[in-house]
Amino acid sequence: MNVDLAKRAAAEKALTYLRDGMVLGLGTGSTVEAGFERLAQLIANGLRVKCVSSSARTTERARQLNIALIELDQVRTIDLSIDGADQVDPHYAMIKGRGSALLREKILARHARRRIFIVDRGK
Repeated sequence: MNVDLAKRAAAEKALTYLRDGMVLGLGTGSTVEAGFERLAQLIANGLRVKCVSSSARTTERARQLNIALIELDQVRTIDLSIDGADQVDPHYAMIKGRGSALLREKILARHARRRIFIVDRGK
């Protein structure tokens, strides 16, 4: 399976944990974005979720797909946060660190009841 298909499959699997009425934290990066089209499809089919963006990049892509966003200060908690990792070592210790969205990604993760981090083989 090529990397793009693997990213899409992983992102779509992460979305299976999403339930109607949840607040979803949307991370930043190509792995998370691989699931945005599926998320948009679920919303178009009636799934009611509130999404909080971690970056300008994520906000722009969500708007392109008509995924409605709210600000973090409009919710008490985030039910589920989906994001990627920058590096993972052989013992599965994860590092978040590169990129301009780092602070906001960490804030979303901290407010989330559940967190899913999607990692591809290149990490």
